[in-house]
Amino acid sequence: MSDDIYVTMTEADDIHITFEECFSSGGKSGKILYNQPVIGVIDNVNTIFSTVTPFVSTKLSVLLNGINETFFTEIDNNSFQFEDPPLIGDTVRVDFTQT
Repeated sequence: MSDDIYVTMTEADDIHITFEECFSSGGKSGKILYNQPVIGVIDNVNTIFSTVTPFVSTKLSVLLNGINETFFTEIDNNSFQFEDPPLIGDTVRVDFTQT
């Protein structure tokens, strides 16, 4: 597996980083997406959430209130399940490699 990182500086000193990840299995490549919204109700009960686009298995990071969450299970390449439901007022975002 090799990673290419491209950094572009603009006059306003904004940093734009693009990661292109090449996988040895089948030459599949994907873009890493950061701080993406999820689909699902945060209501103290619901534990299943979906991503807007599919992700590569094992390449999903879940952020609960901005902190990396480890107590979740991937259901398929679009969904994951928390062990305990997020509480009303919590935020759920994800980082993942897109398929």
